[in-house]
Parts: sequence; structure tokens; C-alpha cells
Amino acid sequence: MTTNQNQVKVTADAAGNIVCGGTVSTKDGKTYGYIRVQSEETTTSPEGWIRSDKRSALIKGEIDSLKAWVAQNNIRVGSTLPGRIQIQESLVPSYPTQKPKRAGADGPELHKDGKPIYRNTFYLTPNIDKPDVLIEHDNVLSSSAQVSPEAKKMQPNPIIN
Repeated sequence: MTTNQNQVKVTADAAGNIVCGGTVSTKDGKTYGYIRVQSEETTTSPEGWIRSDKRSALIKGEIDSLKAWVAQNNIRVGSTLPGRIQIQESLVPSYPTQKPKRAGADGPELHKDGKPIYRNTFYLTPNIDKPDVLIEHDNVLSSSAQVSPEAKKMQPNPIIN
């Protein structure tokens, strides 16, 4: 189960820019960029664990179109937009240099049936109602050192007979 506030916040880069990027495409010669948005969603697992999840996504487009949209809509850092951030996981990378999902920042890569899991996020406007697409990994953690201290606190105590 997932709950969200059906809104995302506009963020800025370190220099305070809302519209970022400026990559010139070799295919069409146009300059592309993005606007970063973030949200916090609360999810409940089938086992009953509640978890807050910070998400971020990029709204992509031509730099000039993005700048015009920001100006027309008076978008500022911290502005809220209607919609949500959807997670889509896949066993196929979305681009050649995409890195697989990991169990924490320094943990092992996560796999399903021996294949790495790749994670992407997308900003969805309110008229698009798509659920998250998650793949449950089948890694076996080899030692308790790979479980974060926060996760250890959340693990139930074993029943002692």
C-alpha cells in the first residue's frame, strides 16, 4: 500500500538553478535539460512495516521549453506541482551506463534470477495513475554486517522457547 500527498517539490542544483543540464544532442543538435522534483511517500509492506521513502525524478525537455514553462508558471525552488513520482524497476538497463540497484549505498548489487535490477523514476501528472513497478530481489545477505543498524532495529526479536 502506498500513500502520497499527490504533489512533488521543485528543487535546484548547487548553484540555485531550477533548469539544469544543457546537453547538446548529437542526433538533432537541440539542447536538452531537466528540472528535478522530489517527494516523500509513505508505504506499508505486506508484512505491516511502514516506511517513508524519499523519491526524486527529472522532468526532461529542451532547455528553452523548460525555461519558458518555468517562467509561465512562476515556478520557484520549493514550488509544488500536482502529481507523484513513480518507481519502475526492470531487469534491463534503460541506458548503457546505468548502474544496478544496490542494498544501501555500499551494499551488494541486487538481483532477480541472477540478473541485476535497474531502477528508474518518473514524474507523473495527476491524470496518469500508474502504480510502482517493483522487482523483489532474491539475493541472500551473506552476513549481518550488510544489514544497516536501522534495519536491525526494525527486525523482530526471535521467539525463545
